[in-house]
Amino acid sequence: MNNIIRINICLVPPTDVAEKAIALGTSLAPYEPLFFLGSKHTIPHVSLYMSDAPTRALSRIAGVVADIADVLPVIELSAKEYRYSPRGYLDIAYHDDPWLRNTQKHIIEAVNPLRENVLAFADVLHEFEAPRRENASRYGYPEIGSFFVPHLTFTRVLRTNGSPIELPIPKECFSFIPASLAISRTGEHGVSEEILYSFPLDAKKRGAYTSNPSRV
Repeated sequence: MNNIIRINICLVPPTDVAEKAIALGTSLAPYEPLFFLGSKHTIPHVSLYMSDAPTRALSRIAGVVADIADVLPVIELSAKEYRYSPRGYLDIAYHDDPWLRNTQKHIIEAVNPLRENVLAFADVLHEFEAPRRENASRYGYPEIGSFFVPHLTFTRVLRTNGSPIELPIPKECFSFIPASLAISRTGEHGVSEEILYSFPLDAKKRGAYTSNPSRV
């Protein structure tokens, strides 16, 4: 329905890391990917909460996300490893951290009630195993709890012609302190196509997230 939009509340890296991510994504174009960072309407990001919501709720969602950004201390996201999933996504995963999990919980607690019970991911809900399907039905996002693996996606390649994918940039180059908390419009393959709202984060506010939102 055209009055429903899929949004992604995400962490956006600083310009130097974003440029490295785009350079790596662009280098993968010869593999004929379904998308790659550096192609049109692709924005480097680390997803915290992706869901469907009524377009009329966007301004209210932006308001609560802005409030979170105002008080959110930041840490460095530490790159862990490159991953190539069975579904063809090539990304870099980040080390698990209480800051990331607490930030995600706080965002879900604030935003989920504003989605007006829209059934999220209705088009692919049947593909999820039961726990992820329950997460999507209850909270609007399947990647919660043990399913939440923070990552930055570079491309989706379904065929590599049997040759290994060469990754010329050391994984450590993708560790970063987030520059902003953003709300983006999400398109096919989970790509963030357009930043709708952006809230700068203060790198001087370093440390753990001290709020204690209810468990989700």
